[in-house]
Amino acid sequence: MTVSGFRPEQGNIMGSNRTSPIQISTTVAHFSFRSPAFILLTLLIASLAPPLRGQKLTILYAFPGQPDGSGPYAPPIKDKHGNLFGTTYAGGSKDWGTVYEISASGKETVLHSFVGGKDGSTPTSGLTMDAQGNLYGTTYTGGSTDCFNGYGCGVVYELSPRQGGWKETILYAFKGGSDGGLLSFGNLARDTDGNLYGTTMYGGNRPWPHGGGVVYKLTHRHGRWVHTTLYAFGTTSKKDGATPYGGVNLDAKGNVYGTTFYGGSAGAGTVFELDAVGSETFLFSFGISGDGEFPEAGLVRDGAGNLYGTTMSGGDPSCVCGTAFKLDTSGTETVLHVFAGYPSDGASPRQLTLDAAGNLYGTTYYGGDSTDCLSNNQPIGCGKVFKLSPSGDETVLHNFSHVTDGSEVWAGVTLGGGNLYGGTLAGGPAGNGIVYKLTK
Repeated sequence: MTVSGFRPEQGNIMGSNRTSPIQISTTVAHFSFRSPAFILLTLLIASLAPPLRGQKLTILYAFPGQPDGSGPYAPPIKDKHGNLFGTTYAGGSKDWGTVYEISASGKETVLHSFVGGKDGSTPTSGLTMDAQGNLYGTTYTGGSTDCFNGYGCGVVYELSPRQGGWKETILYAFKGGSDGGLLSFGNLARDTDGNLYGTTMYGGNRPWPHGGGVVYKLTHRHGRWVHTTLYAFGTTSKKDGATPYGGVNLDAKGNVYGTTFYGGSAGAGTVFELDAVGSETFLFSFGISGDGEFPEAGLVRDGAGNLYGTTMSGGDPSCVCGTAFKLDTSGTETVLHVFAGYPSDGASPRQLTLDAAGNLYGTTYYGGDSTDCLSNNQPIGCGKVFKLSPSGDETVLHNFSHVTDGSEVWAGVTLGGGNLYGGTLAGGPAGNGIVYKLTK
């Protein structure tokens, strides 16, 4: 499998005329295994010992493509009955993506096919579930026609179980102005009152295609959902963040935590905090002291208030394959792990998940020891699943192979019942990605 370089200004999804949801940056180099991809900077081969193996990966479902789903960007979530729910960015009746369920017995059902237009299209985020089993998510495009050459600025939707099927309700369609436009890859956060929080990549202080993005809140009032822009990036100072790709994390006091891909003192991204009324505290700026750069994913927070995340780039200057970091309550950063790339380690890490013992779990988009994913005719690995101890010691749980079990590991992992669940954008038996279970 060959990875070819491309510039992100133009591109297709699944061979159509659509613009890929991650083809939005013009300041860093990217490459793609297939069509939607997002990998940064120079790929040089490391030469350390091969990683550990041993955990068992089970393919729960291999997506066959349209009219079924194709390519999950986010890991599935798991309900109390053992059913998994997730999204695919493509496939479905109109090839605009799906919401799927995989039952505890292994049966897959498409709960909703996005059709574009007023409906959403291209869901790149995962799902959030409430106590009644309703599902909440976002789409990168769709809704209004104000962004992306008429393809839309994205929507927030709800899927509610009904006898004989599921009902979709569009809670808000973004317009690309002060409300934001082009919804991020992060899942929605939900507070104890049922309010929803998320981010957009653009809009806010200037209309699409400009602006640094926003953090927004949706509140249910008098039978309808009301949108509030909590914060528009790039308005307070030159070192403010810009373009949040990940979602947000909430604490018990209503404070909101997240990352921006750009902005900050070095232009390589930030960590921010917003209070309940949207006042920002600038917590950290990447790229100043040779640490990580360009945090694409959101954050996880432990009981002591420490924040954990990843950067797509930076770290070891010979690889610039990204880092995993900890930010304590005083704003001091600790780099927990510097990724080394093929063949000893992963590269370009995704969203982290935290367990009760303080261990971190995640995936890398490429890296690992597989030889069937190539760039410039050189193997770069197809991605991996890893575990970091609280002190940062790494264990490689699984190395992916495009043909065997998948590649383009954009999705992180979900913990459930002692197992890890995730997905791959591509590869697997049908080439359209898989949903997997990994016994940890």
